[in-house]
Amino acid sequence: HELFSIRALLPVLIEEAEKRTGIRLHQSTSWLAGKVVIAIMSRTNVPGWGRELPQRAGAGLPETRAEGYRICVEDSKTIWVIGADARGTLFGVGQLLRRLDWEHGKLKLAIPLDLATAPAYPIRGHQLGYRATANSYDAWDVAQFDQYIRELTFFGVNSIEGIPVHDSKPSPVM
Repeated sequence: HELFSIRALLPVLIEEAEKRTGIRLHQSTSWLAGKVVIAIMSRTNVPGWGRELPQRAGAGLPETRAEGYRICVEDSKTIWVIGADARGTLFGVGQLLRRLDWEHGKLKLAIPLDLATAPAYPIRGHQLGYRATANSYDAWDVAQFDQYIRELTFFGVNSIEGIPVHDSKPSPVM
């Protein structure tokens, strides 16, 4: 049972690219011929675009294992992010965001690119011990805390343990 949908990843990619470049990517459920396309899907949720997914032959490929993904560029116009499952797709989108070269008004991806990976461990977590002495997230607002968790996900974290510590300094994030 997946906790999020592939469709929910598109706004994340669009928001993160726009924050960093000022460029708002367009979202479409149909193939845009002649345009640069970032095609995002999981092997369990393949849209009916009428396009062949780029596939490699072989057994045990990383992009077919739990939380694995493949990112490849085809014909300099199509960037494929294909997850083995919804989480793999999420981590693939995170990897794409980390590989993009951006500045205000520009968004580029170095090509050729064809990478596939899957996690070595089933649990990859981060512990958030909340205390006033951290001198960082105790002063964050909800949006900053949300961004921190989003960025942890981009780097492949699949679990977060929150350890609230009650002290005299209340915060809206706790």
